[in-house]
Parts: sequence; structure tokens; C-alpha cells
Amino acid sequence: MFYRLIRRTWVVYFVLGLGSCAQGPFTYLSTGSMYPTLERESHCVVLPLEQAPPLERGHVVTMLHENRLVVRRVVGLPGDTIKPDEGLYRRQGETPERELQQQATMCLAGPSTRCLCEVWEERIGTRMVTVQRLSRTVIRDDIRCDSPMEPSHPTVPAGHVFVLADNRDGALDSRDFGPVSMRRVQGRVLRCR
Repeated sequence: MFYRLIRRTWVVYFVLGLGSCAQGPFTYLSTGSMYPTLERESHCVVLPLEQAPPLERGHVVTMLHENRLVVRRVVGLPGDTIKPDEGLYRRQGETPERELQQQATMCLAGPSTRCLCEVWEERIGTRMVTVQRLSRTVIRDDIRCDSPMEPSHPTVPAGHVFVLADNRDGALDSRDFGPVSMRRVQGRVLRCR
């Protein structure tokens, strides 16, 4: 009983300490780009990058893009080559691990609610992540529902990361603006509510 009380006390101190060093403790973020992982607006605990452990594939980060703080998922580290694969993550030389969860469902937090989306679960690094993308199998009459062209990407240079939105066709990411300099990455998102 005494040891449980001590353990609970240390957990409380750890959580409070973590919250005090994580910008806030909660930072309000517009997170529609990370739907369905995160809701459209969330209060998140963000650990400043200099206090966080090294970034891994699958981590969610905050970064500066055009003087705005945005949230994206790290999918490529220096030396990785990211190949287009119908809006899903694919690192060169790696067999994608993914599973379709929902087909032709109404897009939530997407380009238009008139579009149909698919919800996939895919492995990024060591994490299984839920992502939404425009349906590739449904004929639509709204130009906003067309799947974007996917350019090839060079190898991620040193000091950069390749980031994607979990809402793949509803937000800009490294497919649009290229690898992101680590100087623009502000922090790592630990949890949101």
C-alpha cells in the first residue's frame, strides 16, 4: 500500500513536470490536417524539440510553415527516399504494411464534404497510424474530389525531415513543399485532448 502511494506520487510529479516544460502545459492547435488521428481542433501537450528524445518515423511534430504553427507526422528521416504510393506512406526499399478500414465514406475534415474518402491504417516506423485519403475508386463530379498528382521525391537531406498530414488530401505537406529543415520543427506532440 505504501509503495503504491509513493509510485502514484511520482507519476503525478512526472506528469506535472512534463506539463510545465511543454509550452503551456496545453497548446491549442488547429489539427484538421491530422484527422482522423486528431480532431479538428485540439489542446495538445507539446515538448520543445530540444527537450524531446530524438525524432523517429511516426512522431507528430509542430513546425513553422509560412509563419504559422502546423502539425504533421514525420515519415522520413535524413537519407530516406519517399516514393508516391496513392497518398499512402512508402519508404523506398520497404514493403508497405497497411489495411483498408473504411471505403467510400464521407470525407470529414477534407477538401469538401461532397467528396468520398477511404480510411486506412498503415505502419509508419514502429507505429500503426490511421489516415484518410480521397477515394481512388469512386467517380466524382466535383474537381475538389480529384486525387492530386504525386511527384517523386529525392532523398531527404541531412538536417531535414519528410512530413505528411494524416488527412492526406486535406492539407499541404512535404509532397507540396519538400523536406522540412529541422530548424523549422518546434516541438513534439505528446498527447492531445
